[in-house]
Amino acid sequence: MLKFLKRWFFPGALQLPSGRIADPSSLFGHDVALQLIANQIQLAVTFNTAASTSNTLSAANLVTNGIILRTGSPAGAVTDTTDTAANIIAAMGGGQQGGNAAIVPINGTYGEVTRILNTTGQTITVQGGAGVTVTGTATIANNAWRDFIMTPTGASALSMTNIGGGTV
Repeated sequence: MLKFLKRWFFPGALQLPSGRIADPSSLFGHDVALQLIANQIQLAVTFNTAASTSNTLSAANLVTNGIILRTGSPAGAVTDTTDTAANIIAAMGGGQQGGNAAIVPINGTYGEVTRILNTTGQTITVQGGAGVTVTGTATIANNAWRDFIMTPTGASALSMTNIGGGTV
């Protein structure tokens, strides 16, 4: 059967040209290339150590980093308010960019995910800033996380929808 496959489906592909020797170092070369690519893909985590019971989740932290680790020791329940919808959309690349068309659509067809982890010892309530509507479960228990998808729905309107969560 192998001869059949080699002859009809892979003619010459399974044999080295005469006088050539397989180079085992090429496998190493591929591994190095893949590692270099993997090193470029980094997951940035924002550490937010605010001890206060109210905090602002900046557009840069929500969009650029993707993960916010909320630590600190606030005295009571915590409310974290997002930045404004306009600022978050601008951080995503939406809206006018120097007179050019938007890089991302602002019509509800695009979204980015952010994760908020809570290790404060308190429950966090995520509240939308100006133009941000938080839907679904907006509370994050201690030692838990929630994922939110942020979807621009207008030039200064953003939907931040809970899409799941779990324990740390």
